[in-house]
Amino acid sequence: MKTQNETGARPGLAFAIICLGSFLAPLLVHSSTLGIPAMSKSLDMDASAISWFPLALVVGNAIAQFPAGRLGDMFGHNRVFVAGLLIAATASLLGGLAINGAMVTAARFMQGVGNAAIFATAMALISDLYSVEQRGKIMGVYLAIGYLGVTGGPLFGGLVIGLFGWRPVFLIPVAFFLLAAIAGHYRLPPKKAHGVNPQRFDFTGTLLYGLAIAITASSLLRIDDKGSSLALFAGLALLGIFVLHQRGRLHPLIDFRLFLENRTFGFSCLVLLFLQGGIYAIPFVATLYLQYIQALSPQSAGLILMLQAVSTAIIALFSGRFIGRVSNVRLIAIGIGMGLAGMLFIILAETGTNFALIPMGLVAIGACAGLVETPAINFMMGCVAEDQRGSASAALNSARMFGSLVGISAISALMNLYLGDAMITPAVYGELAMAVQGYFLIAALMIGLCGASLFLASRSA
Repeated sequence: MKTQNETGARPGLAFAIICLGSFLAPLLVHSSTLGIPAMSKSLDMDASAISWFPLALVVGNAIAQFPAGRLGDMFGHNRVFVAGLLIAATASLLGGLAINGAMVTAARFMQGVGNAAIFATAMALISDLYSVEQRGKIMGVYLAIGYLGVTGGPLFGGLVIGLFGWRPVFLIPVAFFLLAAIAGHYRLPPKKAHGVNPQRFDFTGTLLYGLAIAITASSLLRIDDKGSSLALFAGLALLGIFVLHQRGRLHPLIDFRLFLENRTFGFSCLVLLFLQGGIYAIPFVATLYLQYIQALSPQSAGLILMLQAVSTAIIALFSGRFIGRVSNVRLIAIGIGMGLAGMLFIILAETGTNFALIPMGLVAIGACAGLVETPAINFMMGCVAEDQRGSASAALNSARMFGSLVGISAISALMNLYLGDAMITPAVYGELAMAVQGYFLIAALMIGLCGASLFLASRSA
């Protein structure tokens, strides 16, 4: 690893810039999610259009993950990270000026692309800046700050929406994204990754992958429709063609040998995939449940939603300190158990047992994420070669995004199944409640599969 003098940057300052970008991205995601009821009313968005709002973010993120990681390896992680900040700033401006649902959904897609560039390179930058011995503690701090963005999102969104409406939620972060981009341009380590020829970027693979994700995601919205079933088959077929195409490339977007030759890495990716499948869509689903069915204000809903992220941030901050003292498998197993308990609390609360079980469930689910992610990511980044860090970072983030895609697609499909194109009014609250209940049952199944993947990973270690 290059030292401070070799990179020409002070690790502390560079790390602060990385953390700022990684704080702003989830802040915008979760604050704007809280504004969905107000946004849908202002822009006349029906249930189908509302379901596209979170899905567009995940699709943009998933499509851009592999290319962003590869471009980081080729041109330098710092350049791709700064580009992501500029894309996110543009998306924020577009969302704040949106005049219809299509425009705000496009902004959400662009935001996903920017976030992919930020997160696909952030951990690679941290790995470049710090030694293996320092990385566990630093990664815990990094994840904690990222989750502070998740925490601040509902709080910031609830306050701003209550006082000024939903548009400033998009517009206010623009200046901060630009500030982070300027600082990153001058202060992040200007490292070109291993001299890869830029002309060898896999444009064909990028196109195949992007089409596969877009077609698959759009088909999942109306999976009960025959045409959508055919589209799903076509999307999965394209994904298979992409995998075959990548295996024959000298410089692939993603090196599948990471999974085939390192089974522990592969199964650990599944742990993150199923974890995200279970928890990613919870803020979106809970926003609908709390503001529509429970009739809470954006401020009150934001305070309740904040509990999950606060729990994750606190646990993530301290879980890095346990690495080396407690086995990774044990930490992850404890986290999965807490996640299952949290899902049970929320399912019971939705049946009318006790509303107080909802905040308890969110705290437990937040602790699950904090306990699982830090040891899993630290181990995964430590078991790959230096010239694969960008690809490994993109791979684990892509695993998380595929999980996010599953979770968002599940609630989107359920909303289309129960509500269709109806406007969300009190007349359809019963159908909305059924969609919410169905989602949490699927989410609990995802957490269970996370545990099964952990078992396989521990057996292959």
